[in-house]
Amino acid sequence: VHYHSLPGKFMTTPFIVIVRFQTTAQNQATVLQQIDSYVDKFLRHFSGFLGSTLHSNTDGSDIVHYASWQQEADFRAFAEAAVDHPDLPILRSYQPMAAFYQISHQYKPASASRA
Repeated sequence: VHYHSLPGKFMTTPFIVIVRFQTTAQNQATVLQQIDSYVDKFLRHFSGFLGSTLHSNTDGSDIVHYASWQQEADFRAFAEAAVDHPDLPILRSYQPMAAFYQISHQYKPASASRA
């Protein structure tokens, strides 16, 4: 677990999971709906899930799912439960490639007065 300090506070850094799914322009909308359903009906209900975002490539070649978890153990508990989920075989057919991250830096927009 990684910690960031703020004046008077300590916060844990979320565990980030980024999964890229291979699609084509012809099937991207269908795959997006399948992933959306899986996240909405299953993944987001697990303890420690903080939120996620689906990104679809403008050329139709892939979809990226970016998810934040409170800690790695929360994600691992979800992954163990997901092994038997009936949607997993179809999602695996899109050759998902997962990578795990921690947040190193976050940036906010510069204030309008500085522009």
